Amino acid sequence: MQYWSSSDESCYDCGANCFQCADENAQCLTCFQTFDEGNAFVVSEEDRTTCVYTEGAAWSPCQDPDFPFYHPAMGWCSTCNDGCESCYTGSAECATCYPDTDQNYYLIDPIDNTKCQTFFRCTDPKCNACDETTGVCIECTDGYAFNGDGETCSEVSDSRCQFQVGAVDGEQRCVNGRWSDKRILPPFQDDVEYVDWREEGVVNTPRDQSTCGSCWAFMSAASMET
Repeated sequence: MQYWSSSDESCYDCGANCFQCADENAQCLTCFQTFDEGNAFVVSEEDRTTCVYTEGAAWSPCQDPDFPFYHPAMGWCSTCNDGCESCYTGSAECATCYPDTDQNYYLIDPIDNTKCQTFFRCTDPKCNACDETTGVCIECTDGYAFNGDGETCSEVSDSRCQFQVGAVDGEQRCVNGRWSDKRILPPFQDDVEYVDWREEGVVNTPRDQSTCGSCWAFMSAASMET
């Protein structure tokens, strides 16, 4: 068997009598079997990269505590899969998931029992219900309404909010009725010469086009917003 070294992007043979070794540091994970009853190869305590023949020793497939789980079909040792804190030797079937946190909880995957699924809790008091698989809010708490992003909630004076006015990616305010059939906000006086619609929360702030070549799209969006 060989191990990978990223320092020179090359593969090298594992140490003497070592069947499997870890990438980068070449520490031996599994020694060759001797089939010599009562004697076995064990990882050398001096350098941990080779195996030495030891009388009266019993062969153990996985001798590195960081890679304790043996896969007999593949003949090597590994860690548990994602989200799995401990797994059974011989099958890699997950035994326990990582402990739950305030933000997440974990359950063994019913389809692939070698890993754990991650679920999200609702941590925002403004959100009443979240999608367990993404953590995105799907229902606002009473007295709050979705912002333009459809994922975050803002407080409103009336939970029966009908219209939300504001930037698409920012907090919005609630308007519970139209000024007329054609517009939500009331018109300005005839003598008003300058209106900053951003102050009314109607349009987005100027966008940074960066290297995008679609200037026409940015211009069209800004024109429609005004």
